[in-house]
Amino acid sequence: MMYEEGLAVARSTGDQHTVADILVLLAQNEAGQSNFVGAEAALTEALAIFENTGNARSRATALRVLGYVQRVQYKYPEAEASLTEALAIYNMVGSDRGRANALHGLGDVQKLQSKIEEAEATFLESLAIYESSGGKLGQANTLLGLGDLREARSEYIEAEAVYTQALTIYESIGNDRGRVNCALSLAQVRFRQARYAEAKALINGTTEIAEGINYSGAIGTSKILLEEIIEAERRPEP
Repeated sequence: MMYEEGLAVARSTGDQHTVADILVLLAQNEAGQSNFVGAEAALTEALAIFENTGNARSRATALRVLGYVQRVQYKYPEAEASLTEALAIYNMVGSDRGRANALHGLGDVQKLQSKIEEAEATFLESLAIYESSGGKLGQANTLLGLGDLREARSEYIEAEAVYTQALTIYESIGNDRGRVNCALSLAQVRFRQARYAEAKALINGTTEIAEGINYSGAIGTSKILLEEIIEAERRPEP
């Protein structure tokens, strides 16, 4: 309600730049509540205003958020286009943080389209920027993406190393959601390596954290993975 009221005031004064800024904030709030259609509509309006006012940096931010909103709606080509445009603008205005964030989002979209080599190059470029700027959360998120790529290629030793590095960072900055996601990915790798006891230990610890932050998706994933491990343990060895 706060954003809607602010938006109404900004519209009444004719301050288009403020209208667009509030629309982006409104879109992020809507996306956080899984109202992705509403978020996309707000971002589309904001982008039109930024284009008219010539505010390149704000337009890049709106495009980056739009890329995320499109990705979670499985609109991968559209998301890739939005993030590629955002990256080009960040390159033009010289925003390292913006570049890193856009690259990370782009890598996620490429990963979801099975563009493994492209995604790896994109993640590595993003990681280099985060490391030079000290962006710990960005580093961890990007390492998690790299681990997913290595797991997809059945490179379990390499995936474990990257996931472990990401998990250490999540723990150091107190990001429980990231810690849960990463621990589950690491448990999956250990499951693939038939390291069942280690995988179960990770899952048990992760479930407790997930319950503490009411992370229902992770709780469900933990349960499914644990059932798969128990079933695998029961199978007779060949």
